[in-house]
Amino acid sequence: LTEAVEKLVDRAGKKHAGEARYLSLTWVSQGLVYCWDISTSWHSVLAQKIQRMQLDWAQREKAEQAANEKASETIIARLQESAEFRGAPPMKRQSVGRELASQWFPALPGGTLSFAAGQPAD
Repeated sequence: LTEAVEKLVDRAGKKHAGEARYLSLTWVSQGLVYCWDISTSWHSVLAQKIQRMQLDWAQREKAEQAANEKASETIIARLQESAEFRGAPPMKRQSVGRELASQWFPALPGGTLSFAAGQPAD
């Protein structure tokens, strides 16, 4: 996300080089201080695009996390049912579990799986 936002900001910066980003006026009248701020339209649009990118990224991250949690639950359930996994010696369960999981889910990267050495509950 950071790289995409940086590219967006760089493009906007080049396109609007030398232009004002916002205007801020401050004045005093009758003992009170007044402030008036306004952003240029291009800066407001840029800020909205960045906010949309951040929201989209957060939604994708949340969906990916939910998918990973579901996959983990599925792998755990299948390993608990697997006679091959349950019958493996405790010191070999991690490698057996990784092998079985990679057979069941070939798209999983091997380094993302982690198993405890203990035997699953009956």
